[in-house]
Amino acid sequence: MPLVLLVAVARLLVLRLAAHTAPVGLLGCNTTCGGVEVPYPFGIGANCSLPGFNLTCDHAHDPPWLLLSYGAGSTVPKLHVRKIHLGNGTVYVTANGGTILNHTSNPANHSHAGVLGGGGRDDGERRPGPFVLSCHHNKFVVLGCNLQASLFGDDYRLLTGCSSFCTLDYLDDSKQQRRWEVVWEPTEGHHCGRCSGNGCCQAKIPLYYPMYDVKLQRLDGHHHHDNVDQVMQNLVLIAQDGWIEKVWCWMVQGADVSHLRGRKPPDLSKIPMVLQFLMNLTYPRKRGKADNTTSCPTMDADSNCKSSYSECIDVNNPFSNGYMCQCVPGYQGNPYLLDGCQDINECEHPDLYPCYGVCTNLPGTYECQCPRVSHGNYSMMHGCVKSSTVL
Repeated sequence: MPLVLLVAVARLLVLRLAAHTAPVGLLGCNTTCGGVEVPYPFGIGANCSLPGFNLTCDHAHDPPWLLLSYGAGSTVPKLHVRKIHLGNGTVYVTANGGTILNHTSNPANHSHAGVLGGGGRDDGERRPGPFVLSCHHNKFVVLGCNLQASLFGDDYRLLTGCSSFCTLDYLDDSKQQRRWEVVWEPTEGHHCGRCSGNGCCQAKIPLYYPMYDVKLQRLDGHHHHDNVDQVMQNLVLIAQDGWIEKVWCWMVQGADVSHLRGRKPPDLSKIPMVLQFLMNLTYPRKRGKADNTTSCPTMDADSNCKSSYSECIDVNNPFSNGYMCQCVPGYQGNPYLLDGCQDINECEHPDLYPCYGVCTNLPGTYECQCPRVSHGNYSMMHGCVKSSTVL
């Protein structure tokens, strides 16, 4: 093959690869930090993100940390971003102590918990940031003995709660020394059981809120000075669903769990949680009652859904309004960028798009047919059979 033809073929291949490589961020902007991809509307540095989505790449750590902060005046510590998922509008973060709502030996009647910044209370027109705590991915967790905890929204609406109990164990025959201990429920061959009320309880968070209050109540007021492990004294937090089951055995005094031996105890200053982000996040005029209006902009120029193959998804409920962008079916990529949503070649993914015949990729879809001189069901293995009559 002549050299000129080889060069032409190579250039054509590069052009085809470039055409199928969806953009991640704005031109000239870094799109990774410490191995974490940073897709637009998020960005690192000036003019690389939408307002409220600016992140910081902290090179003081090795590897670098991708950080999310709430700006000046926020009391919430910076969050360590572990993953950004545009498809469902979630950000997986580690809160450096930011989700511990209360950790004291004497429960307070009300302890304000600024879990997320930027929400504010009903004091005029509120303009929150783009983030709320995902009610589908997090749990309200309580660790302690004979403790009831209730979680309130920033409008003092009761959201959820649970109670945790321990048993009183005497350490000597004189019954002068005693200690509250967890009642173990052995399951699956180990001691810890589940976080289901025995020194640990958890509850779903049913609604989206940017800020929370917690109310603690002792269920054994005259015994609260008995010997209890320090970590077990009124530890109330919000954490990613599934986290507490993996670590809470370490949080009780005397826990001897064979399958956890050799592992480091959990770092309670680094608790994972999941945020939900929305475009144009606002609150209904009357909290608890949906506005029943679309949040999707009526003019394309006002929408953050920039790809030609993207669509706006309303995310409205009685407690928050907003929208998110998604690629239409048959396309994938970044809906917030021009040319960000690109065609899925279904023929390259037979595990997701079964075709046991001849597969042809089409814009936004694909076509599957039995091979020539055969017929049958091309969607199942060996479904195409050779025709007995060939025309």
